Amino acid sequence: MTLTESRSWQRARPARFAGETLTETSVRGTIVSVKTASAAPLWLETVLQRLRELSRLEMDWDGYGSAPPSRDAILYTAQLLTELLNRGARPPSIGANTAGGVRLEWHSGGWDIEVDVVAPGDVDVWGEKVDGSEGFEGSLEDVRDELHSAMLRLSIP
Repeated sequence: MTLTESRSWQRARPARFAGETLTETSVRGTIVSVKTASAAPLWLETVLQRLRELSRLEMDWDGYGSAPPSRDAILYTAQLLTELLNRGARPPSIGANTAGGVRLEWHSGGWDIEVDVVAPGDVDVWGEKVDGSEGFEGSLEDVRDELHSAMLRLSIP
C-alpha cells in the first residue's frame, strides 16, 4: 500500500496499472491517495471516512475547549494504519483525543490496544492482553515490534 498527499484536486492522477486500486479522500484541503497492488482492504474506506469526519471537527468539539485533530495528526494516522494493518485486519475505533490528535482503539482478539497520535513522531501506544498476561506501553518508536505482533493477532480469520 502506498499513501500520498497533494494540496489540490487539479493535480495529475497517478498512473494506474492492472490490478491496482486507488482510493482518495480529502482531509482539510489535502488529498490523501492510497494505492494498493490489489483490491483495497476491507477496512480502508471505513477508516478514510472516519478520518474525514474528524477533519471537520471544530475548536471545543468536546465542550471542554479541546482543539480538533490537526491535519498532520490525521495524515500521519492514515499513513500509520497503512503500515500497521494487513488486508484482513480489523479496523480500529477512531476518535479525537483532547491533545489535538487522533485515538485508535482495538478491543478484540483477546487484546486491548490504544494508540494516541498527537503528531508525526509523537505517538503513544498501550496494549494489554485481556487476561493481563502480556502487555506493552511506550512511544511508537519503543514498542513498534510489540504493537505489530499484537496487530497480527487481530486479523480477521
